[in-house]
Amino acid sequence: MYAVVFIDAINVKIREGQVANRPIYLALGVTVDGQRDVLGLWAGEHGDGEGCGCGSARRSRTAVPGTC
Repeated sequence: MYAVVFIDAINVKIREGQVANRPIYLALGVTVDGQRDVLGLWAGEHGDGEGCGCGSARRSRTAVPGTC
């Protein structure tokens, strides 16, 4: 069980015939002991990194001290 789950995205330029911006998403879980686990890493279709299909979760820019 994870005490905190972070979901974040970063836009990168990917060449697929032509250069396009694509969001790369990361889901990171942190246990109460401070153990960090990558829960998922995937590339989105296109766009600005919003609307990843993660429900109401939005990109987090807040870190818990001592966990990152």
